[in-house]
Amino acid sequence: MSLDAEIGVTVGDLSLEVSMQARPGEVVAVLGPNAAGKSTLLRALAGLVPLDRGRIELDGRLLDEPSSGTFVPPEQRSVGLVFQDHLLFPHLDVRDNVAFGIPGERRAARAAATELLEQHRLGYVADVRPGRLSGGQAQRVALVRTLATEPSLLLLDEPLAALDAQTRALVRRDLRQSLTGFAGVRVLVTHDPVDAFALADRVVILEAGRITDEGAPAEIAGRPRTDYAADLMGTNLVRGNASAGTVLTEGGASLVTTTAADGPVLAVIAPTAISLHMHHPEGSPRNVWEGRVTHLDRRVDRVHVHVDGPVPLIADVTPASVDALALTEGSRVWLAVKATEIAVYPV
Repeated sequence: MSLDAEIGVTVGDLSLEVSMQARPGEVVAVLGPNAAGKSTLLRALAGLVPLDRGRIELDGRLLDEPSSGTFVPPEQRSVGLVFQDHLLFPHLDVRDNVAFGIPGERRAARAAATELLEQHRLGYVADVRPGRLSGGQAQRVALVRTLATEPSLLLLDEPLAALDAQTRALVRRDLRQSLTGFAGVRVLVTHDPVDAFALADRVVILEAGRITDEGAPAEIAGRPRTDYAADLMGTNLVRGNASAGTVLTEGGASLVTTTAADGPVLAVIAPTAISLHMHHPEGSPRNVWEGRVTHLDRRVDRVHVHVDGPVPLIADVTPASVDALALTEGSRVWLAVKATEIAVYPV
């Protein structure tokens, strides 16, 4: 199954012009600020907002093309949409919520729902009504209910936004595992780069209805294009495996943290938490290494210094600091980060 879409929609002041392709089994994260058009994009793919121009084709089947008068209704598209607020039926227990979208005789549908819930480690809430679920449980049930319909295209609209930080990390891990077993195309809308990096194979940055950057997470992390993209993707996100307070990165470097975690993680380092030095720094930082400046992104009162090394990072410093260190592209520099400044999220 593949997605090929040229989406042109005007809604109020928003003019959305997006070209999007996705391969079978690929997770595409659409990342952007409020009012960028992210949710409108998902609703256009689902058929909830008809196109004004362009076309949408899913697995070779034309779903929407205004020029030819083609429009397939949402219920006939084989598209599943998971909303931020779950939209579970409050009068049905979890089993019947999942069984609702499964065709066939009710007893068989309930049996299939039970099996799905067990597969997703949710069997223990099968007889519970939505009002007694936690936010994380409700979001996972909403995903299973959508997967039960076996859609060709799975759309997730800010699925983790309503969760607190601790629950979000746990549900993010479960969501990643659930998505791994889905063979169709997956499109995730989020405003959180941690979600995008943890879940997506490809990231699309959407601003004011236009795509301003896209690529694999590792490819676009260090190449800001606009103020928003620079601030967003300037967040340092490092993949690795955690054990006993240390994160071994995919590049073979080690980060010392104060977070007890085990297994695959994302380490998050704010650019402002990184200090730069001409020589090996003295003092208490647990993470110190040497690198080479590859790019200086000068803003009004700050400079984003891109540094390649054992852990490629972006540091946010003042213009005065750049001048004091005499930094130019190619300069050698020492970086220091305190262990307490590194946040770790299981993935």
